[in-house]
Amino acid sequence: MSTQAVAELHGEPTSSSVEKYWPTVLRPRLDYLSSLDVDDDRVRALIDGDIGDIHEVIRVLNTCRNDRAPISRIPSELLGRIFHFLSRREALQPRTPEAGWISVTHVCRRWRHTALQYPGLWSNIIFSLGLRWTEEMLARSKTVPLDVLVTGTLRPRESQLVIEHLDRTEDLHLTAPVQTLLQDLTTEPVPVLTTFEISSVPEYSPLMLPEDLFAHSAPRLQTLIIHNCVFSWPSLVFNSITYLNIWSPLQAMYVPNTAEQFLDFLRDCPNLEDVRLYGCIPRLPLHHLHNIHMQRLKRLDVLGPARSIVGVLDHLHAVPGASLRLTVRFSMRDDRDDDSRAVIPSVSAHLGDSHHSSPLLVLSIAGGGARRTVVVTAWTVIQASETVPTPALHMELELRRLPAIDMLTHLRDGLHLGSLRVASVDTTFNRDWSVLHWDVLFAHSMDMRHVILSGQLAAETLFETSCGPVGAAQSNQASGYSLFPSLVTISISRVNFIGEDHAGTSQPPAPVVQPALAWLQLQCRHNLRKVNISECWITPDIVDAMRETVTDVVWDEQVEPILSDSLEGW
Repeated sequence: MSTQAVAELHGEPTSSSVEKYWPTVLRPRLDYLSSLDVDDDRVRALIDGDIGDIHEVIRVLNTCRNDRAPISRIPSELLGRIFHFLSRREALQPRTPEAGWISVTHVCRRWRHTALQYPGLWSNIIFSLGLRWTEEMLARSKTVPLDVLVTGTLRPRESQLVIEHLDRTEDLHLTAPVQTLLQDLTTEPVPVLTTFEISSVPEYSPLMLPEDLFAHSAPRLQTLIIHNCVFSWPSLVFNSITYLNIWSPLQAMYVPNTAEQFLDFLRDCPNLEDVRLYGCIPRLPLHHLHNIHMQRLKRLDVLGPARSIVGVLDHLHAVPGASLRLTVRFSMRDDRDDDSRAVIPSVSAHLGDSHHSSPLLVLSIAGGGARRTVVVTAWTVIQASETVPTPALHMELELRRLPAIDMLTHLRDGLHLGSLRVASVDTTFNRDWSVLHWDVLFAHSMDMRHVILSGQLAAETLFETSCGPVGAAQSNQASGYSLFPSLVTISISRVNFIGEDHAGTSQPPAPVVQPALAWLQLQCRHNLRKVNISECWITPDIVDAMRETVTDVVWDEQVEPILSDSLEGW
């Protein structure tokens, strides 16, 4: 048979005409099946075989088609990395219609092959899907470092898997009653472990960490997070730690550590940069045991009685010029004679020379609530952007029966606020707070350029400044005293200028606003040039009245004043 005849019979394989190729290929086979003189079952079996072969041909053609798609030009190694990033964003849910990131294995043969051969994609080990799934993930991860997450009670075989793969576990997260597993963690070192997080759910008793955790060998451990567990400080000494976060309010009840053990721990962990301790600090004596020089400390966050906080601050010494970010939050329920004011001198020592002004440029003070607290946040920089920089100081001080004005006096004298440029005040002390408190707190802040008032305090300030303590105002005017002589900008938010608010609290009526600004303008020696108004109950008429005193009045209900607003005019 000639080549032309064969081509006419079977079609040309290189032909681009589908209509010419497949009919000519299929016709001889159909003629053959029709000519068979056998029983129908055999013919059906032959046809079923042909159908299977045709499905395989379709699969091969689909593969050829997919290979021509632009996305198929991505190298397999890069495609695996993309899948790995996806696995960090989408949870694994193989038994649900969404399936999570595992759905990439259902797209095409190449994607599935790439996913199965990329070990990093299977390195997040979980136990909530059953033992077989965990074992399969461990097998597919080959020898890459693991991120192990335990969120429930483990069966013996599952605990055994955790221990068997400790040598390549990089992140270990335990959130469950895993006391038995903890005992097994004392026998094996963890050469590549960088993060260890353990927490006990509130309905269970606190977990007891073993004394010889990881056989005291975790040379690369950097992050240690412990919540609702009890421990001894010597058991946590891993000198490579940079981030420490411990929340253990029942620590003293189960394992009463000594002050010496706590200080020795800090001394033996010289690489600590970020330390957050909540309810786990032993009471330190007022006299110095020994000073701890923490060369790299950038942030200290402490929750506990005032005396414990003072003890910590007085024993720690950061290198001069170090980027120290100190956050202090505490509760004093357990000590009636504890006084939050005692913290301020120790804080001042960390901020700078106690005999000179500290470098604080921005101060935010807020307060109120059932527990009567004052929250003080301070910055050493003024950043003209929408991102508020990390504060140098954050304190939450419980007043108890202490008058607010006493606390403000200690803040003024202890923190040395003479360098302030920006102040934000937002408080719900109601009638306990008045212009007198302003006078006490900011009496030395003669360079203040921008004041941000929020809520009831702003209304009372405007009202009392213009119509309240008239005698005091006249006395100050006669003596040449001015609270904010350099003030350039005032920002006001969440104030009702037009009557009574929804809670029935009396707010200053509209006629008060313009005289109040006029008096502020006089106090500021006519430096006041701008008023920002946001989220206030106010009318255009009142805004126009403001412009009679201050020409630049910005009224924007959508924009809140932020501490990083640029300061105009200086």
